[in-house]
Amino acid sequence: MKYTQSLRQIGLSKDGAVIYETLLREEQLNISNLSRLTEIHRPGLYALLPRLINRGLVIEVKKGKRTEYIATSPRNLEPLAESARETLSHIVEDLTDEFSRKHIVPRVETYYGKDGIGRVFMDIVTTLDKGDTFYRYSIRKDLHTDFLPKAYRQLRDQKKIERLVITNNIGATRKKPKLNRFVKVLKGEYATFNVTKLIYGNKVAFVDYENEVASIIYNERLAHMEKQIFLSLYKSLS
Repeated sequence: MKYTQSLRQIGLSKDGAVIYETLLREEQLNISNLSRLTEIHRPGLYALLPRLINRGLVIEVKKGKRTEYIATSPRNLEPLAESARETLSHIVEDLTDEFSRKHIVPRVETYYGKDGIGRVFMDIVTTLDKGDTFYRYSIRKDLHTDFLPKAYRQLRDQKKIERLVITNNIGATRKKPKLNRFVKVLKGEYATFNVTKLIYGNKVAFVDYENEVASIIYNERLAHMEKQIFLSLYKSLS
């Protein structure tokens, strides 16, 4: 059969695919002719046909005392195809997470320009779940440039994501008190590097505002280590 393999990929069994494709090629068939053309014994057909009927792929009609079967439009395969796509999407996401956790070489993505920096911040709020926390070192001067997309703030506040921030004196004077943001200040004088490091989920991101470039490193162990270092320093600051 020409389409058996494709039909199996969207959830039909091998015999179910053969039955459906055979019925598509024929006007309608009784159980004897269907068994002859598919080479599937009657008990197998009686087990499979109700499943195809329940999926809307086959209908049964009475012709005298006999029951015959007709294939419905292939458009009825679309829900199966959509379900298969969703299942594949979930599998890819799970495998990607597994890859990120266990792969020896960290994956690094780099973005450029204001939009690229905004993409990093959007990744934070789409990665984290409601009530999660991310950790931020911010040694930044005021460039009078807003790199944060409006959707970032909306989603961050909607998810009630907390931010723990370590900054220098200059950064502290610029950061007004906000709900779910907690700021601690480094002691002493520090050069204003105009950079930010962000730790969230299984990722660590670096943002260089001066050159408008940002990178995300995907590595669970690295992110966990950076989180522990951050929290140790954060707790030591008054």
